Amino acid sequence: MQIGLLDRPDLAAERAQVIRAAQAIRSARSQYLPTAHGRPATPSTIWVNINPTGVSVRTTSAGASPSRSSTVFGWQYAVRAATLTADAEASRLRNMEQQVALQVYESYQELRTATVSVTTAESW
Repeated sequence: MQIGLLDRPDLAAERAQVIRAAQAIRSARSQYLPTAHGRPATPSTIWVNINPTGVSVRTTSAGASPSRSSTVFGWQYAVRAATLTADAEASRLRNMEQQVALQVYESYQELRTATVSVTTAESW
């Protein structure tokens, strides 16, 4: 029966949908994590007048600023929606697996019945 479950392309496609739904949950959760936005290093020159000729001091600055999404409720709803979608996909996969298992079992029983019928017919 396991071979029947492994060789079906429709089940493989549904498994891929379940994986994508799980990835969507991780993506939705990561939307609320803080992110760092950097800016490149920029050289600048600052003039300091210590004497009449002036002194030049060369500096370099770079920066990063953390930010967090301000839409907390939107993030929570997105995570909840992704979770519900993943649950629905997992349920659809379980349903398909049960249907395939039933088809395999019915085919096996039909084969057994046909085998017994042939054996009975030969003995008559």
